[in-house]
Amino acid sequence: MLHWGVPLFAPLAVAVEIREDGRDSPRRVFRLSRNVAESGLLLERPAPFEIDQPVTAAFTLPGITATESLCLRARIALTDADGDGGAGGAELVFLDPPRDARHAIIAYVAGRLGLPGGEREK
Repeated sequence: MLHWGVPLFAPLAVAVEIREDGRDSPRRVFRLSRNVAESGLLLERPAPFEIDQPVTAAFTLPGITATESLCLRARIALTDADGDGGAGGAELVFLDPPRDARHAIIAYVAGRLGLPGGEREK
């Protein structure tokens, strides 16, 4: 099992459904992802939710079927390093993802980056 000290991001351009948590009729939006890491997703455009708001993100990694899509709890975060909000809430930080989801993401990232243990080595 691979694990890196610093999250490694790999390109991933898939549709992501983002739903509000904790409401009777949650608002949902769709965004295109840009990158994925064990720690979260970067989106092409910010999601229209408050920073730090908990959401659920549903997406599929290439190579797995739609019935195996990932549905992970996350929080909306700023993407810019200085935190001034210039990039809006275009980052989804995963909150305690299940082990199989983490393994699938790690294998995908390792495969895309050509690292040992990646999905392309199988």
